[in-house]
Amino acid sequence: MSIKYSTTFKEPDWLTQKLNEHAKIIRQMPPMESFEIAAMSQQQRIGGLNGLLYYDCLYIDQLWVNADFRGQRIGTTLVEQAHRLATQRDCRFAHVCTMEWEAQPFYKKLGYAVEYIREGYTDNTSMILLRRSLINSPHCEKIC
Repeated sequence: MSIKYSTTFKEPDWLTQKLNEHAKIIRQMPPMESFEIAAMSQQQRIGGLNGLLYYDCLYIDQLWVNADFRGQRIGTTLVEQAHRLATQRDCRFAHVCTMEWEAQPFYKKLGYAVEYIREGYTDNTSMILLRRSLINSPHCEKIC
């Protein structure tokens, strides 16, 4: 056996496929689904969001908007689109991890609440785990 490290994956879905196969055998779980949503302006990508839909949950992994386009609700629109996708797949809740100095206020405005704080990162910073219901949520009625 050998171990190989790579920063560029040629088969990014291989692990997900194998985990899906195992989950189906063990628990009859539906497959996990990776997704990406892009914000475009004049055929240029100006922002994006990626994540995972799994086991009735939406996980937002990464969200970014070009600095020249911030303050125009692009990030909010990307998250709203992810929420719509998740509710179409019967997801019950969404969660996201962000560093204390990143997007916590942004997600709180969208109805997320702190679920856990993990300390011990570089420069004594913390990771904030946030969660938001996608079922019977007054905020969801507005955007989902």
